[in-house]
Amino acid sequence: MSGGGGLFLLVQPTGPHLWRLSYHFSGKQKTMALGAYPDMSFSDARQRRNNQHLRHDRRRSPRQAEEGRLGKDDALTQFAAARSA
Repeated sequence: MSGGGGLFLLVQPTGPHLWRLSYHFSGKQKTMALGAYPDMSFSDARQRRNNQHLRHDRRRSPRQAEEGRLGKDDALTQFAAARSA
């Protein structure tokens, strides 16, 4: 399922469904996890995508901006929680 603007739902047969954001940074395709479905609704995922696009600039990728906002340890904890859900 695609939400536009690089947002999509990664559906795994034996694991959690994850909202992901696909973007380009420094000429390379990148992706980042936004949260797990159904814990994060479609409208929440779209809002988070919009916030990432606003934060994006040429010096920092959305992932780097997110890690800076949360602190690297918090970002890793959030990612681990989404993976285990």
